[in-house]
Amino acid sequence: MKKRDTKALDDHLTYDEGIEVRLVLQLGKTTNSTVVFRPPPADGELWGFDVGNGSWTGITGEVQRGLSDMAINSLWSRSHLLKEVEDSREHFIDTARWFIACAKPYPRWSSLTRVFKPTLWLGLLMAYLIVGIIIWQVVKINNSFNTEPIENQAYTSLQKCLLNFWAIILEESASNNPPHIGVIRAIFMVWVLYCYAVNTVYQAYLTTFLINPGLQPQVTTEDELVHSGMKLGLEDGIINVLSIDIESRYRDYVNCNDIPGCLHRTATKGDLAVLFSKYMMQYMITVKYLNADAEPIVCDLQEEFSINLFSLCLTKGFVLKRHYDKMLIRLLEGGIVNHWWNDILYTALLEVANDFNLPTGEYIALSMEHLQSAFYFLMIGIFSAFIVFLMELLNNNNVFLAMKSKFSSVNTK
Repeated sequence: MKKRDTKALDDHLTYDEGIEVRLVLQLGKTTNSTVVFRPPPADGELWGFDVGNGSWTGITGEVQRGLSDMAINSLWSRSHLLKEVEDSREHFIDTARWFIACAKPYPRWSSLTRVFKPTLWLGLLMAYLIVGIIIWQVVKINNSFNTEPIENQAYTSLQKCLLNFWAIILEESASNNPPHIGVIRAIFMVWVLYCYAVNTVYQAYLTTFLINPGLQPQVTTEDELVHSGMKLGLEDGIINVLSIDIESRYRDYVNCNDIPGCLHRTATKGDLAVLFSKYMMQYMITVKYLNADAEPIVCDLQEEFSINLFSLCLTKGFVLKRHYDKMLIRLLEGGIVNHWWNDILYTALLEVANDFNLPTGEYIALSMEHLQSAFYFLMIGIFSAFIVFLMELLNNNNVFLAMKSKFSSVNTK
């Protein structure tokens, strides 16, 4: 519900919006009665919970003590828990679910390697080494029986074979004159076709991974959640209404009577899971926790914890209950309540639509953010080449000093 600015002379509140605000105003209009909204409970609780002696806090407690005729705020049926109240006919079927931070996307620097699974990369590496060794050995054996001088030295060592086959992987030119041996040329052609197929598949999917790197694995069941090490947040009212045995499964739970605060922690830190109403969370997420792409950053587990019914919490023997129940049946059968809910969600989405950054068309222009993986690997290659260059320079310097020392000793003799 959204509270309007209260005038100084007003002794009650008015609300801008809310599915149950519309519902109660419609019921009041039908029964020709005046609806007066009271301020939230002075004890700071909203839905309320059993303090241990049969007394409830929050709006449930106010109805229990006769301070209000009814309580509305997406309350689950609770007349089975205290005898001083009764529930109207249900107007919504809700579910309690665990809400956690949505899965984070993979870092974009991993896009170049995630096109293939690690097993496929390992297979490619093994094929590269095996083919290189085979060609090297075949050329070596052939040269041992050949009395003529070797014209092409491109495949006479393992390093040269691996270098030539690496060039084929990168779609660069290799030696254009392999030895005139049928086996060698056949293996060479097979390797070319294999690299062509691998490169075609790789390049076909690379752009997809650059634009959308995908999401990391996410918790999907309650058992995974309990054993994930994530903190579990429970609200006292939910513990009472659902009769949750916290000692057996949720002993180290975090008190989440401040649902907006817990939801903010879930969205920003991602270390807390909150058990709460699906519909209430759906509204709060739509209002506050959508990213720039209009996607939620807080997600729910598809596994339902419990099924609950939204109803009006009325004082025992409320005189208009029978009329309210008849009207609720008509509103439900006409689809009015669902229409109100969809209208409220759509309006809430429009209010935050200015913060969205949706693409203007079918195509997405690649930016430095999309190509960061390519630049990361480029920098790694440049750094590796520089290290090899220094090592080569140092090695040549050592060889030069050794030769100079040897030459000096010979002259001395």
